[in-house]
Amino acid sequence: MLLSFLLAITYKPIPLPQGPSADASYLPQLLAKASELKTSKSLAWRALLHWRGSTSEIDSSGFFLAKTGFASPEAELEASLTAFFEPPLKQETMPVFADSSDVDLSAADDGIMHSQCRYPARLMFLRRVLKIDPERLPNQPCARLGQWFRTLDPGSIYLIYADAYLNNPSAAYGHTLMRIAKRSAPEHPLLSYVINYAATPDTNNAILYAIKGLMGFFPGNYSTMPYYIKVRE
Repeated sequence: MLLSFLLAITYKPIPLPQGPSADASYLPQLLAKASELKTSKSLAWRALLHWRGSTSEIDSSGFFLAKTGFASPEAELEASLTAFFEPPLKQETMPVFADSSDVDLSAADDGIMHSQCRYPARLMFLRRVLKIDPERLPNQPCARLGQWFRTLDPGSIYLIYADAYLNNPSAAYGHTLMRIAKRSAPEHPLLSYVINYAATPDTNNAILYAIKGLMGFFPGNYSTMPYYIKVRE
């Protein structure tokens, strides 16, 4: 059954409408303005980078555009602005399921996506703070982001505790997740999607499991999946 499911998934390119080109001469002005306003030191920008202390909590290189982005909000801001001026793409790639129109929401970077589509929150923040001229830095078409948003169809957001483990506080809090109710079907919670953050264990040794779990040595990963699948887990 698993093999048939995997064989049903194919990746195909999605043609995009011709995106508008950005005015490259505008980039130095924005970088200078960001430096003048000290935008990289703002709490909002650091929150977007999951900043805590002297580095970001995220250690995945795929999250950052700058090589030193995890330790330098300034470098990541400059790299982000520069990437937003990249030429428009001609196509994106998206997983297509033979028996479903759902997009694999957990696979964020397995296809070609323009940086404006990969980091929409950063783009929105910088547009507002720097008062970016949309004529000189136009939005790029984002087929995959649009399909993801339509599939998610976000309405209300709920904080979910795993009630099967309420007698064990560590398990109850350790299995907390967020449920995003569909606007089109709020009365059917199983059709919602969930955002889950969990450790990925790499050992079955009980002692090592306890030590590495308590000390935070297991890598943590975000995932998004239909709620009915999470309930079955």
